[in-house]
Amino acid sequence: MRPTTTKLLKCLFSLSLLAISCSKSSDSGQGDTTPKAPFWKGFVNTQIWEHGAILGTNGQIRYYFSDTGGSMSDTANANVQKYNGTYTTPAGTDSIYINCGNSSVVFSLRGKYNSAKTSISGIWKMSVFGITNTLPFSLVYLQ
Repeated sequence: MRPTTTKLLKCLFSLSLLAISCSKSSDSGQGDTTPKAPFWKGFVNTQIWEHGAILGTNGQIRYYFSDTGGSMSDTANANVQKYNGTYTTPAGTDSIYINCGNSSVVFSLRGKYNSAKTSISGIWKMSVFGITNTLPFSLVYLQ
């Protein structure tokens, strides 16, 4: 019996998440590269789509995204999709790498913190069944 395309995609996605979660970088003591607080909110493509993130202290992330008008002021909103994943902040850099998604969509964000570590900006990628959309993004720490 031949597996369906959906089953193959789910399997490939699961393997890629496993590989991503195993590649978490370690801090070599060159300063604190951990974000200041767990909740960040911003936009993809300069105020087009809202997104947000809760950055856990263990490299885990809960990523929120809305392409249908859901507000990050209420992440329980039905128009806000939720994804789990991982992030790394390599020691001695101002960079952050975020990877998350599910069986049908994968997000990859590559960004840099400002000097106060209160905002992040960079390149956002969303891949859906082999089609990738690449846009600028920003996130701001909410106090």
